[in-house]
Amino acid sequence: RINEGGPVLGKLSELDTAQIISTQTYLMEHVLGALPGIDFLSAKAGMSISKYKKLFKRIFKESPNSFFIREKLNLAQELLKSGNFNAINEVGNELGYVKPGYFAAIYKNQFGQLPGEVFVRNRA
Repeated sequence: RINEGGPVLGKLSELDTAQIISTQTYLMEHVLGALPGIDFLSAKAGMSISKYKKLFKRIFKESPNSFFIREKLNLAQELLKSGNFNAINEVGNELGYVKPGYFAAIYKNQFGQLPGEVFVRNRA
């Protein structure tokens, strides 16, 4: 039985770790777009889909999809508070959310408040 405790990175090969981290970097660089498919990410890492998903979760403690959505919503929170937008739907559109209701729902699920509760309107 594999020990799940302790440092995860020490149990993985350097190549596997580097490949997973490279896909995490890719996700961060493309956070304004749509989530690339798991098949794309696993191919980018040079792994099977099942191995990729397993190792990503071991390293980052969440799935690639959850990681991407969390990072996108963290950026949304920064943009909502930035004062650079005239409307909340502009922030949603910037992040690729075309349905304002969906954006509001997932934002509230993540942060416990609606985007309008933190939104700072552009004063220019």
